[in-house]
Amino acid sequence: MRKLFIVVIILFFAFLCNLASYTQGYEIKIRINSLSDPIAILGHYISNSMYPDDTAWLDHNGNGVFKNNKKLPGGMYVIYLPSTKFFQILIDEDQQFSLESDTVDFINSLHTRGTVNNEVFYDFQRYMKNLSEKATVLQENIKTSENEQEREELKNKLKKLGDERISYINKTIQEYPELFVSTFLKATLDVQVPDPPILSDGKKDSVWQYYYFRNHYFDNFDYTDARLLRTPLIEGKIMDFVTRIIPQIPDSIIPYLDILLDKSKADSNVFRYMLITI
Repeated sequence: MRKLFIVVIILFFAFLCNLASYTQGYEIKIRINSLSDPIAILGHYISNSMYPDDTAWLDHNGNGVFKNNKKLPGGMYVIYLPSTKFFQILIDEDQQFSLESDTVDFINSLHTRGTVNNEVFYDFQRYMKNLSEKATVLQENIKTSENEQEREELKNKLKKLGDERISYINKTIQEYPELFVSTFLKATLDVQVPDPPILSDGKKDSVWQYYYFRNHYFDNFDYTDARLLRTPLIEGKIMDFVTRIIPQIPDSIIPYLDILLDKSKADSNVFRYMLITI
């Protein structure tokens, strides 16, 4: 009887260990309406390329699940359908969640459960879709207008839309400072450059803003965060800095590349990417 009791205890703890291992992994349930594809592929970004991680077989109602007992690295992921349709999701610590969408309109129809990151992310995408439609109308009107005053008013309205986007992102960052979606959205913002100081001769310092922009270029983009490595943002950001912002002479390029490489050592994957890229 005592031996049986010991065996039961061992099996019980083995069960708990397996359960703990499972809960540390991911389980992403999906339901995609209006779907003819039998499978969906979950993949992640590295720079501008997408690499597959998992496949889900879908039933006749479009239900499927991506599941593994090992967690996914944080970043932007893609749920891709063989009919070449896809939508993006963010993955961080919350890896037990469900998504429902429709192939007719992924952005407006997407509903989430158990993932605040993606709830906030798709609120932003819906906001941006609306903003983009307004911007397109203004841009077309600017092109066709022959009245200079009207053109200036339209340009001001267009600028106001850009300011509204920045305000929306800053508000999101303030409300959800710990979420990856805030890190991601912040990384899309350019640094705001202050007005230049006035020199002793009463003129504005003509190069001050350039140096400010160069020195603060990565204020909003923490390239040591490996989650941003798995987004489409990083390569454009790095290469723009290396090929456009830094003067293209060795004495200027080399010290800045040394800084990029040294800071990227905070994460081995980021360092490897940075070393290969630059």
